[in-house]
Amino acid sequence: MNGTSTISIEINGVDYPLRFGYASLRALSSLWKMDNLQDVFAKLGVIGELGNGSLSAATMDTLSDLVFASIVAAGNKVAFDSNDVADALFVNMELVGSIVQEFAASMPQETAKKKNPQPVTAPRKKRNKKP
Repeated sequence: MNGTSTISIEINGVDYPLRFGYASLRALSSLWKMDNLQDVFAKLGVIGELGNGSLSAATMDTLSDLVFASIVAAGNKVAFDSNDVADALFVNMELVGSIVQEFAASMPQETAKKKNPQPVTAPRKKRNKKP
């Protein structure tokens, strides 16, 4: 996936496409003033609360920041902030699941560990015995 999303969100009457992947992580890193991407991922961890049906203010704030960063990462000029994004999400909660799924799909996926391949060797030539 190249980061381009098929999801968009309407804010203040304008439809904004989202872009996930490294570009959105970089925008979040800037928004949250965090240089380490591990810290960004740790903060994004609260989004996991959605899986158990819980929606805390911290989760909504983080989700709003993620969408805001994804709007900026898509190259959109914005005249609003994360609070406007939160308002738009709050009235369209069915969009939240799609956003979380598409964001997760944009992240690098771990591949199954491969067994160490055996080196390929050329067949040995038969030696002629000297008489």
